[in-house]
Amino acid sequence: MGRFANVGVALLRGWVFITGMAGLGSGVSAFLKPESANIVYENIPYSPAFSRMYGTWLLLSTMVRVLFALEPYNGGLFVAVLWTYCVALYHFSLEIFVHRTVPLQPAGQMPLTVASGSIVALVAFAATTRLRRPSSPSSPPPPSSHAGDKKGQ
Repeated sequence: MGRFANVGVALLRGWVFITGMAGLGSGVSAFLKPESANIVYENIPYSPAFSRMYGTWLLLSTMVRVLFALEPYNGGLFVAVLWTYCVALYHFSLEIFVHRTVPLQPAGQMPLTVASGSIVALVAFAATTRLRRPSSPSSPPPPSSHAGDKKGQ
């Protein structure tokens, strides 16, 4: 069973890393070629400021996702990466179904599919894995158990 769990973790890490790298490409593109945001969004006036904001969101999501791919058992990173997909799902759902600035086909299908599939995979991972809590900088270090320690004197 442990062997299959390791394969699942490796697949999840790879998937999150790939989605992070896709965000990196889109984020850099949004800064270098601001009109690239119009590939996804329609019916909105073009704005370089909007493109930079979109690029900033993508780069931030990329950083969180790549960090999670490097350290998947970190509970804090798990929560942060899960939220990146939840926010993306919420945002694109609103843009497609409410504001109608992103067409469902073809531009809107990918973000909805990636975000919802990633959320399901992450929740399944959390249900079958013991995530560790990151230590806070203000917490005291664990007690020392060196052989040279003299206790009871």
